[in-house]
Amino acid sequence: MSDTGVNAVDARDESGHPSTSGVPFDTQDGASLDSGCSDFQLLKRALLNERMAPEILQYQEDLVERIKLGLQRQEEELVAMESQKEMDLVRQVLSYERDRVRYLLKSYLRARLQKIQQYAGVQDVVVL
Repeated sequence: MSDTGVNAVDARDESGHPSTSGVPFDTQDGASLDSGCSDFQLLKRALLNERMAPEILQYQEDLVERIKLGLQRQEEELVAMESQKEMDLVRQVLSYERDRVRYLLKSYLRARLQKIQQYAGVQDVVVL
């Protein structure tokens, strides 16, 4: 079962075939699956889509900016908790979560950069 609560095998498009496009699709009640997703889940989906697509996809600027702001807020919370000994466990869990989100964001940006570099190299060869 995926993070969206829908089994990947059950994800079907209008024709009844399994949906593999990466484009959000509507559920049977008409609600988009993106409506209940967290930014972390959306970032995971954007990373997967970027890695699997042969061409560079549209940059998810709003999502990346929200993630960066969330990381900033979380960092501020971690600094504020440093003086509170009773919050050590919470601080450690938040720190792991921050590191996990940071890793995913860097992976997304790295995947995009690799494609840009790949296509830039191909264009240079073609121009000559």
